[in-house]
Amino acid sequence: MFNLASTCASYSAPPRVGEATQTECARYTDQENKTEEAVMGNWTRRFSIAGRRALVTGATKGIGRAIAEVFLDAGASVAAVGRDRGELDELAAWATARGGTLLPIEADLATVEGPQGAARAALDQLGGIDILVNSAGIALLSPWSQRRWTIGTARCTSTCARPFCWRRRSRPA
Repeated sequence: MFNLASTCASYSAPPRVGEATQTECARYTDQENKTEEAVMGNWTRRFSIAGRRALVTGATKGIGRAIAEVFLDAGASVAAVGRDRGELDELAAWATARGGTLLPIEADLATVEGPQGAARAALDQLGGIDILVNSAGIALLSPWSQRRWTIGTARCTSTCARPFCWRRRSRPA
C-alpha cells in the first residue's frame, strides 16, 4: 500500500536553477580538471618564457609597454627600449616592485646609432636575447618623395639576429 508519510519524508526538492548538490559539484569539477589536463597537457610549461631574455622596442607606450609588462609578469628579463626616459624609469620601478628584471634603454630608433646601441646594450647586459619584439612605431606624414629616414627596427633586427644565427649554426645536429 502507498505510504504518503514515508514518501514525503524521503523527498528532497530538486536543486533550483544555478544550484547543485555538493556531490554533483565535486564530480563536475573533477571532470573539468581532467578535461583541462587532457587538452592543455603541459602547454604552460612548453610555452613558458620564464628565464628568457627579451628586447622590446617601443616599450614606453601602448602595445610595446603591454608586451613588456606581460613578459615581466611571465618571468622574462626585459630590455625595454624607448625614447622617453621618464616612462622607462616608471616601467623599471613597476618591474622592480613586482620582482622583475628590467633593463631600461633610452634610444631613438630613427637614427643609425639608436637601434645598434640598444641591441648591443641588451646583448651585453642580459647576456643574449631570446625574444625580439619590434613594437616601435612611426607616423609618416610627408609624401613618399620627401621621406628621408632610416628604418630603425630593421637595424635592430639585423643587430639582434646575428647572435641567433651564430647560435643556430654552432649547435650540434
